[in-house]
Amino acid sequence: MKNYLIIGAILFSTSAIADTLTILNSGSKTGGFSMQSTAYSQDLSDDFDITLVNPGDRCVALGNLLPKINSPVLMPWASDYEAVGRDGGCVKFDINSAIVLRYDSAPLFVCSRGGDIAKDSGRVAHTVPANGPLARVVREFNIEFSTKHKPVVYDGSGDARLALLNGEVDYALLSKKHVMVVTETDSTINCDQSLASAGPNSLPAMTGNPKLAFGWDMTWMALNMTQEQADELKLRMMEKHLNCSSAIGIWTKCNSVYTTRWDLDQTEINSRWEPMVESQR
Repeated sequence: MKNYLIIGAILFSTSAIADTLTILNSGSKTGGFSMQSTAYSQDLSDDFDITLVNPGDRCVALGNLLPKINSPVLMPWASDYEAVGRDGGCVKFDINSAIVLRYDSAPLFVCSRGGDIAKDSGRVAHTVPANGPLARVVREFNIEFSTKHKPVVYDGSGDARLALLNGEVDYALLSKKHVMVVTETDSTINCDQSLASAGPNSLPAMTGNPKLAFGWDMTWMALNMTQEQADELKLRMMEKHLNCSSAIGIWTKCNSVYTTRWDLDQTEINSRWEPMVESQR
């Protein structure tokens, strides 16, 4: 709750608010960034003239579209995207060049249709890229457990989730949001094991292998805005998150999906962001 106390400390004039806002989805068309971008486009439409741009491809979003937009932009970016970009992928983005409004952390969970990831080899669903950080996690499973898991790559988390529900795969590597959906849909699916660095049912902690640790850090950033405009946008976003009946409130299940921080300064952001990015390279 303390993350919302900042609301009372910020004062704005109505002239500070930007008239237009482009929400640029940097993720796939079926994943969490896409769903949240759509939710924000609905929730913020009373305050801004919204343009939702959803190419479903970060190479297109950042490589082709973002350089052409000179007006205010709200855009998400993830640590695993950045890791791939730094390793020679199509795009990378310096979050210090933008104003970070919202910072999320989310561990990865191993969801199973009944098998034991440490014993029973099978097909493991994860999201693109095919040779990215999640593919390395599957390879690490095989090294640690002497298994022969086969990675199956999907464009977005929604597709990976659906593949698990449909029985196309035996396991899926999913965030908490998708864990909640699959376990509510099919009670036989188990997602108890996590790739958090510590805690209950943590595979890295149980095995003593830090290479099994994996999670995502995610940012929502303001671009082409003054600090005052960015602060006003953050205030409007926080108000919508406080309303569990808003589109973003519903998607985040009343802010239970991620550990979200609104009050980190740039030093704190970098102290979290850089180690997470480097761990995924």
